[in-house]
Amino acid sequence: MMPLQVEVFYVRPCAVLDDAGLCTAASDAQNPQPTLVRRTLGENGNFQDEAIVSGVEQFQIEYLASGCGGYLNANEINTNVCMNGFTPVQRWNRILNSRIAMLARSNERSLDIDNTPYNLSTDTTAYLPASATQLPLNNRYRRRIQVSIAQIRNGVRPLPPPLP
Repeated sequence: MMPLQVEVFYVRPCAVLDDAGLCTAASDAQNPQPTLVRRTLGENGNFQDEAIVSGVEQFQIEYLASGCGGYLNANEINTNVCMNGFTPVQRWNRILNSRIAMLARSNERSLDIDNTPYNLSTDTTAYLPASATQLPLNNRYRRRIQVSIAQIRNGVRPLPPPLP
């Protein structure tokens, strides 16, 4: 038997939830800060959320698999044609590296207007802070995009063969 460890990362619209477990306009001292959160499975079997970094608006992870022409999101690992002929375990064993992209913003509004489109991945549309679907004055924050590549597989370790 091995312990099960579950970690899920997501972005929520505020750092601190209210008593009802919601993010509202009153959250974070009347200035809701988008926050990167880690959800883990506790020893009691319940999920626990931990705010990791405030100011994170967008967070994307993509994977480069051997034999595939570009980066894939987690859903594409199971459905992309370049992965046909492999079991689900073999598909994930073919991952060579991951690309992690994060868009962070300042906590305070700026006088500058940010009309920059931010594209964090190959499979999503660009995020535009000044779009009509965003909060009012959302384009009044300074932003920075950070992309990192993490190698997962040692290049000399053999890959699993396809199914016969």
